[in-house]
Amino acid sequence: MFAFSEEVFRGGNEMLVIVTELTANCHSAAYISGFGCKEYFEHNKELMFFERQQEITMEFEKLED
Repeated sequence: MFAFSEEVFRGGNEMLVIVTELTANCHSAAYISGFGCKEYFEHNKELMFFERQQEITMEFEKLED
């Protein structure tokens, strides 16, 4: 799934949606926790960076007001 999504969507927000859904679903989260998935963890790290960037942007916007 990750290889397909990387090829088709090439850096779009779809990967963020996929990782978010895998994280939110208790069955997929339990599976990944038990068996691991290198691609999931790589993209999950990207998601955390994206969320942190969003937080920083919001802080900058507050300073501009």
